[in-house]
Amino acid sequence: MTNAVKAELRRSVRVWILLLCGPALVGVLVVAFTRAPEESLSFEIVDYVTGKRIQSPTVEVSRKWTRLPLESIPFLKISPFRQTTIPTGSGLVHIAHVPKIDLSCRIVVGAKGYADAFIQQQPPDECSNPDVYQITYFPSGGSVWLELHDSPYEYVNRKKLFTVALEPLVGGVERDGVRYRTIPSPGSKERALGALNRRAQKRGSSGGEVTSVQFINGHWEVRIPRVMGSQAQYDLGEDGELLGIHPGE
Repeated sequence: MTNAVKAELRRSVRVWILLLCGPALVGVLVVAFTRAPEESLSFEIVDYVTGKRIQSPTVEVSRKWTRLPLESIPFLKISPFRQTTIPTGSGLVHIAHVPKIDLSCRIVVGAKGYADAFIQQQPPDECSNPDVYQITYFPSGGSVWLELHDSPYEYVNRKKLFTVALEPLVGGVERDGVRYRTIPSPGSKERALGALNRRAQKRGSSGGEVTSVQFINGHWEVRIPRVMGSQAQYDLGEDGELLGIHPGE
């Protein structure tokens, strides 16, 4: 077989490979780059002590821009994540084009002189409502415990304007700026415990002995002992909706 014939055969093989794999490749690219249904997030950033808006805070949004596993292809050196800084001069933030379901989306809120807060959509195994987002407040000054917030967790609905109350790093223990109700709605404790018991029964468990029940930051925090001395914390809304699970608090 001559070299010319061999070259022609190789070209023919490449053409057939492209014809066979081309549609599949196009399909993968379409799925990877097709935009999911999008909504938006709007929130204000305030000082926990005073309740006043913080001027010129920082809001950084990190999310995946493609579903392709680019990080598993080293020679590409392309990250599937994109980070964006949102302008927030007035302390009022509007983030557009947030996918309806996107667990990769992470929002970090900060300001000079304040501890940071972290906002993320709740995973479906913890909360069945995709509109529920969790705000996690980080300790100020590198301390182990939060100084002002009774709990590091707060739950908000993305469809409503919500508030992120940052803790000042120094000074002030007053609670004038707190927007959390301290008295729950009548019957909400029973609804929360009942929902937790029903969840346990569906999983074939008795649910375990409840060691503490507290109404904090607008939700119920229920602790149940686990093996090896740890406790699981379940966060539930006043309507009995499961909002979040912390397996080893």
